[in-house]
Amino acid sequence: MEGYTLALDFPATPDNFALLERLDAITADHGGRVYLTKDARVSPERFAAGYPRLDEFRNLRSKYGLDRRFSSLLSQRLGL
Repeated sequence: MEGYTLALDFPATPDNFALLERLDAITADHGGRVYLTKDARVSPERFAAGYPRLDEFRNLRSKYGLDRRFSSLLSQRLGL
């Protein structure tokens, strides 16, 4: 996707998680998506909203058995 990337680092506090949720909503409202390299908390629903072809990716991983061979905490959290 053409555009800009913005990476922000905040201490992991409840107040900051609320702020990040608001920033995620603003990003999604403008057609953006979360930068997964820096993410540790986005919801599966928010993630999926930014990737309209996600089901194709999941199906391809399943078709070739990659969903059973390659896994990470991130992929488990987001249902990849």
